[in-house]
Amino acid sequence: MSAPTGVLQSSESMSLLPAFVWDEAPAFYGRYRLWFAQVGPCTDEHLPVRSGMRAAAQLLLAEFAAIARLRVDSLLHWQDSGDGAVAAEMIADVCYIDMRNLWCALQRLAPLLVDAHFFVYSSGDGDDRFVDELRIVDGALLVVRHTAQQRAHDSRLQLYRELLDAPQRPPHHATPAFRNFVARQYLQEADWRLHAADRRSKYYGAAVGSARALVQQAITIDANVDGAATLLARCASA
Repeated sequence: MSAPTGVLQSSESMSLLPAFVWDEAPAFYGRYRLWFAQVGPCTDEHLPVRSGMRAAAQLLLAEFAAIARLRVDSLLHWQDSGDGAVAAEMIADVCYIDMRNLWCALQRLAPLLVDAHFFVYSSGDGDDRFVDELRIVDGALLVVRHTAQQRAHDSRLQLYRELLDAPQRPPHHATPAFRNFVARQYLQEADWRLHAADRRSKYYGAAVGSARALVQQAITIDANVDGAATLLARCASA
């Protein structure tokens, strides 16, 4: 599938490798600052473990951590709550990793995890244009690499919106959960801009205005998205 217009340049289903690789292919290996954005079942970084799979998941994470050059342990960690969860969150400042190895690790974890849907992108120093969409469905991992025409960190919101509004979108992009996810991403960016805005700067008004515009777009996407009214109030009092 490809998109000739807009931010989204192309979308490609990725083949998953049966084992870790070390060739550092430039299309997949880099110095990344990875961010995980989850559609569901959670709205944070936690990927819940299936009932009875706690010990198996912990053992697998320990196996990954023992492979020093794999570096997956800086991205996938154990979260001890309920039946347990794998926290997909980058704890280092930067990570040199082959994205195929992250997929391989998640593929091995997938039979132990409940169904989930999330995105991964980089805000690193490079011109990283990928936004990887990962779904765990019935114990299997599915990966689609979306490529943006601009740096993914700067264009990801529009990319999500284009996926949501695509006339021939797949079923998982037509759900209320995905619509809510896209709206939440707009709100998160608005919240960040408000926190980062400096009252002493001559650009303060523009920063607040851009945050307000993002909140209004979020409401347009999903009128029931949580937190919109609070953020609008913050913009009004800024």
